[in-house]
Amino acid sequence: MINNSSPSTNDSPWTTAAFAQIIETSPHSVAIIGLDRKIIWANQTAQQWFGYTLEECKGKLLSELIVGAATDASAVEQAILSIAQKQSYKTDMLVYRKDGSTMWVRLTVQPLLNLEGVVNSFCLFSENVTSEKLAQIETEKAKSKYQQVLDNVSDVVFNMNSSGQFSYLNASWERVTGFTVEETIGKELNEFVFPDDSGSVVTFINNAHLLSDLDSYFELRIVTQQNNVKWLEVTYHAEWNNEQEFKGISGTLKDVTKERELKHYYELLLNNVGDFISLHEEDGTYVYASPSIKEIGGYEPEELVGKNAYRFFHKDDILRIAQNHEAYLLNGDKGLESITFRYRRKDETFTWLESKVRRFFDRYANKNRLVVSSKVADNHVTTEQQLVQELKQEKKLLELKSNFVSFVSHEFKTPLAIIRSVNELLQIQLKSVDPSIAATVLTSIGQVEHEVDGLSTLIDDVLLLQKMSDSEISLEKRPVDVYKQIKSCAARLERHQNDGRIAFVETRGYKQPIYVDPRYFDLLMTNLLSNAFKYSLGKPSPMVIIRFHDEIIEIKVLDFGNGVPEAEVGKMYSPFFRASNVGNIEGTGLGLTLAKKIVELHGGSIHYTSDDHTPTTFIVNLPIGAHAEKKPQQKEPLEEAPKKLTKKTREQVAII
Repeated sequence: MINNSSPSTNDSPWTTAAFAQIIETSPHSVAIIGLDRKIIWANQTAQQWFGYTLEECKGKLLSELIVGAATDASAVEQAILSIAQKQSYKTDMLVYRKDGSTMWVRLTVQPLLNLEGVVNSFCLFSENVTSEKLAQIETEKAKSKYQQVLDNVSDVVFNMNSSGQFSYLNASWERVTGFTVEETIGKELNEFVFPDDSGSVVTFINNAHLLSDLDSYFELRIVTQQNNVKWLEVTYHAEWNNEQEFKGISGTLKDVTKERELKHYYELLLNNVGDFISLHEEDGTYVYASPSIKEIGGYEPEELVGKNAYRFFHKDDILRIAQNHEAYLLNGDKGLESITFRYRRKDETFTWLESKVRRFFDRYANKNRLVVSSKVADNHVTTEQQLVQELKQEKKLLELKSNFVSFVSHEFKTPLAIIRSVNELLQIQLKSVDPSIAATVLTSIGQVEHEVDGLSTLIDDVLLLQKMSDSEISLEKRPVDVYKQIKSCAARLERHQNDGRIAFVETRGYKQPIYVDPRYFDLLMTNLLSNAFKYSLGKPSPMVIIRFHDEIIEIKVLDFGNGVPEAEVGKMYSPFFRASNVGNIEGTGLGLTLAKKIVELHGGSIHYTSDDHTPTTFIVNLPIGAHAEKKPQQKEPLEEAPKKLTKKTREQVAII
């Protein structure tokens, strides 16, 4: 409290002028405010801080100049109350400058008394603490965020004092146990622990002061508020004060109930499934063997651990397994899927096993390992061997069938040639016979020739189909003008059309030759165009549209016939199949079968479209290039390759 009467020159070394100079040049803001809250005077620092001149300040309410929306109005009122009681008041306050910016000041409000000791004004002393307050605000924000993180992590974070009582718990405690943090603080861990585990908690608390700085672990069970039992993994370390005195324990509690359940079920599975599960180093050494090996191989699991699996393989299978093993390590998941081999039992007999391998990273061992699942395959191998024998037998039957078809077809050709020759002789001899008789006989001879031609075509088609099925056809490709070839084929067929129809052929795109076997390409187009003419009698002429693309040529053969019944579309490429709506129209049922074979030999595709609103259309796509011939797919099992082993694998096999 300050008396604002003028100091006596005789009583103080300070003069009024000196005192005013000190206040005026103070690095802090100083202002004199009347009881009406109007500014009487402000020093230079106040003017500089807030941006007002003394003339602008005088007579103005303090609230008009430095108080704003974010200013704590309650602090201002509290300051006024303190002044009325002749008491000083201190507070931190956010205030405003003339330009609208803000700053934090630490205010000291001091009442000023007249000579009668009555408060007639007050002094407002301000210290700029903006940097300090901003740092404090950021610290509070950081603390708040840290607390949010602590409250949202799944693990319980705890502190205990030296007596073992909880002094801090994050919000996860309530999520895990159902007990609130408030009701738990000050209690001991043992109050929540499953009775059988209380001894381990006592040991943990009593020995905590002996711990090093490293974290320690153990597991215990707690009883939740809902009376359920949960497993917690306790990770903890001791805390010491600056005088190296033990002050408590900090750590985390992780709910591992699910992991314990999974481990329990996993052990149940390993102990009860029939398959043999094993873990291996990458060189094949056993790390773990499931109990099922006892039934499968007669071994105790411990007898295998540390031994190499190759010691238990049949000598005739070792090389094949080593090749697969190496290929899998090189190719990873794209390598071996499964392998069947003979496994030596403890009684020196062998059993067939089918094994699947998977590589994984073992984070505990910090290296790659192999997990192998094996099951007994004795019945499977026996069945497989029977199937092999049956396939061999079936192959023999197919060879017999092929030989029989070839034999019968060739045997038919000779008598057909004789019949054709006899017909020709009869035609010559009939020139000298009565014309009325000759006409009747010639009609019969024509029918015979027609049937002979049909049978001859059928035999040729059957022989060609057999050769294609046996992969005995080799294409002789060369550049072909597709447009000319198709026009030539169409002209040949048009000569036999009694209704005068012709096939319209058009091209689209950049015209270029394609590489095909001319003989088989002609047969392909003959079969498609012949069908187009044959099955559209009385309808508009067939059409062929040739469209050239960059790498393929698309050939569409369209006719306006009835098409193939929808239910029979899937059968139309089958040998000897004829649709139910063909009526008396002749045919062998081999034309489309041969067409499909020819297209596939050229590495192309063929498909069929038809509906009520568009013509019946066969679409052929063929590659333009010279080397687009379809090659037979060879998929060798992994155990057949590679035939060569690296030096390391050869040495390993040699040792075993």
